[in-house]
Amino acid sequence: MAGRVTDPPVWGAGAVRQVQRRFGPTAVLLAIVAALGVLAIALIGLDRLRAPGPFPEQRPYDHYFLAAALWGIAIGVVGILLAVRRPRALPCSPGELLFLTDLSILLAFFWPIEAMAVSVVVAARARRRPGRQRAAALALGALALVGGTWWGCGAYDEQDADMVGWASADQLAGSWHEVAGPGHLELGADGHFTLRHATAALDHSLPPGRTIDVTGSWALQDQDRPMIITLTVSPDVSSAAPPDRLSLDVEALGASTVLCPDADPDVVCGQDGLHR
Repeated sequence: MAGRVTDPPVWGAGAVRQVQRRFGPTAVLLAIVAALGVLAIALIGLDRLRAPGPFPEQRPYDHYFLAAALWGIAIGVVGILLAVRRPRALPCSPGELLFLTDLSILLAFFWPIEAMAVSVVVAARARRRPGRQRAAALALGALALVGGTWWGCGAYDEQDADMVGWASADQLAGSWHEVAGPGHLELGADGHFTLRHATAALDHSLPPGRTIDVTGSWALQDQDRPMIITLTVSPDVSSAAPPDRLSLDVEALGASTVLCPDADPDVVCGQDGLHR
């Protein structure tokens, strides 16, 4: 019996022409864009994982951002594979699917909405499946929509420091810790403060790697926005030329309050901030 005859593999330009004949040049271009999108969103997610927000209050937004990156990677890979395999149940052409894939990668930040849309499509295409399975798909989509939107909106509100509407000195008194260093600030209810292990992030006149300990009095200037805490250093401090005054902006991260050095109003409070 004669064996099955197969065409020899084609490489290089011939392989490209075969792919273009099978899928069309537009679909090939869209597939390339999808592959590049997967790579780009993976790099963005890795960068976010490497350099998350400095404050603990910003962690939920970092996690949401990573979830969006993973969703974009998954939707891109699945979209490319479905376009290549072209299953019979595919509700559209490979080119249309790849266009939707590219759009989904671009808008991956809104993954809860996309997850709901995918569940609706799956339920609509699974007409021969039991009703419970279609209902389960819709329920999962609704859960992703509601839970993901609640997660994303709450995390987004806490990612950036904003001006505090009003706070009293009693509310600000207590212990504060440098977010990315050993600095510790104790604001006493009696108007005195103790700042230990302050780094160059809090006192920009210090050389890198050096810390100072200072004490003095503090006061809240609540007539300005943002509100400012002024630390007046005691004159008998023996450290090498500590600053006479330090100013800290009182800012909010969602429901939390943070203190940011009053150095440059255009610089977002970050590694040099203090939190509870």
